[in-house]
Amino acid sequence: MKNVVNKSASKTKNVSGSTWKKYTVRKSVAGGKITGYTKHGLEQAMGRNGIGVKPEAILDQKASQEAGDIVVKFNNQTLEMLEWCKTNKMAVRGHTLIWYSQTPSWIFHEDFDAGKPMVGREVMLARMESYIKQVFELLDSLGYLDMFYAYDIVNEAWIDNGTMRPESLWLQTIGDDYL
Repeated sequence: MKNVVNKSASKTKNVSGSTWKKYTVRKSVAGGKITGYTKHGLEQAMGRNGIGVKPEAILDQKASQEAGDIVVKFNNQTLEMLEWCKTNKMAVRGHTLIWYSQTPSWIFHEDFDAGKPMVGREVMLARMESYIKQVFELLDSLGYLDMFYAYDIVNEAWIDNGTMRPESLWLQTIGDDYL
């Protein structure tokens, strides 16, 4: 679903504490009008490539330390945008769960503490599975799962020369088959 932005509008609207020019966003498939957010505002709130469910935004270190497992929580801004998309019948693309540059380093360490040694392959595989499963279970339990037409699970695993990105902690802890 491609959005078309009418840039002729010039009003402003305050959304989540920021003021943006207000444009009309038209859903090209349904043809309905959705107003209240700008293209820039949507990108700010949802992330340039999708809803704000990137690793650094949804992983809760304190709760993970207390639970002994990764804990996924959506912040209020993410929940607000998901609800807005649901209300306005918007299809959503999730972006991204496994990402070398956006995953907080603490998830790769013992007791979810970056000051401690890194965990081994089996622990990290279990954490990855739990993390991905929790995201989709949470989306389902909140009634948002059906809105997603795609979800980027892994991002930027390869570099331009065709090799795997060596700085990826996913690669370092799990190995080449983390993909």
